[in-house]
Amino acid sequence: MPPKTKKTKKGKKKPIEDEVSENLADDDELLNMEANQQTDQEDLTQEQRDETIYKKLSSNNPQAPSNITKFSYKDRFFKIEDSVDQIVWHYQCDGDILVAESEEARDQDDYLENKKQRDKQLLDQMNASIVKEFGQDEHDKDEAAKKKSLRNQFFYQERTSQTFNLPIRERGMKTDPPKTSTFSVETTQWMVFDAYMHTYVEMLRSEAEEQAKSRGKDKHKAQVVQVQVEDPLYSTSMKRCLKIMERMIVQNAESEKFSDYKYYEDTTDDPKSESFGSVLPLWRFTTEKSRRKNVTAMCWNPRYKDLFACAYGSYDFLKQTSGLICCFTIKNPTWPEYAFTTESGVMCIDFHPTAPALIAVGCYDGTVMVFDIRLKSNNKPIYQSTVRTNKHTDPVWQVRW
Repeated sequence: MPPKTKKTKKGKKKPIEDEVSENLADDDELLNMEANQQTDQEDLTQEQRDETIYKKLSSNNPQAPSNITKFSYKDRFFKIEDSVDQIVWHYQCDGDILVAESEEARDQDDYLENKKQRDKQLLDQMNASIVKEFGQDEHDKDEAAKKKSLRNQFFYQERTSQTFNLPIRERGMKTDPPKTSTFSVETTQWMVFDAYMHTYVEMLRSEAEEQAKSRGKDKHKAQVVQVQVEDPLYSTSMKRCLKIMERMIVQNAESEKFSDYKYYEDTTDDPKSESFGSVLPLWRFTTEKSRRKNVTAMCWNPRYKDLFACAYGSYDFLKQTSGLICCFTIKNPTWPEYAFTTESGVMCIDFHPTAPALIAVGCYDGTVMVFDIRLKSNNKPIYQSTVRTNKHTDPVWQVRW
């Protein structure tokens, strides 16, 4: 039984134009909704929309670095690389096509023609030698016989020859490996700055030398003074600033002790007070070098009231050790300002009354020395009594200027 076909109503079919108009209306509503949602879009005027914006293309690579600094192992400092490659290869392919009218194409044609002529001459020489040895073939002049005759194993002769092969020779040489050295350093910003400054100083020095050479030979050569840049980390101004900062930090950390030292009311002499006969401990001056040593003498500086010197020795006369002189200040009780060592124990010290930088020292072995505290880097005394000056061997118990 055949399937039943569905009947369509002719009058109920919707026109295509109505569907297109409804779809366009829906698109307009969707676009209006999206435009209303984009509130952060900038509104442009008609003049701004009609304005033509030009963009200029240059041959420079915008991603190429312009300040490449490399370390020169020859000169031992950093250098700026002036040449920067601006070429960027996106695609590269080696071609094998030649232009017919170019010189390369003509050279290639000449090479092929010469090769063809050489091959033809070599073939003619081989045929002439065969004819000379075996005679002329009777069928060479008969063209019909040439077409009918065919070579076979009886009338065909093969000529072969074995060439001489040169032996393969290998030559080797053993040498010492080149000397290498491994160098590594952690680069910081101030190291790069110092390298730039070193380059700048070298440039100034070379310019001064060239100016001196450009002058006449009869004239006296100008003396070139080499400028030495002091390292700011080890300069005297940096040391002075660090000392002041250390004192300020110590005073802030121990502000209570400094306020007691400045504003404390001493009532130890009053018998009626509770603190009669007692003292208020403020600071303890110690150092690692003064361990297992006895304090043998102390002396205050006559000019700087916060500075005093301590002498370290030993009262065990059978076991004498080395001596030590430390100059402490109340502004920084954590570490001595100056320190000097002696071979024998120090028994007495005294500051000069008018020159506060000079200290007279008396030792257990009878030596008398004079130190200058301004010479920090030099641990040796500026004066020392020796056997040549007829020094005595008994302990020096007191020295005075």
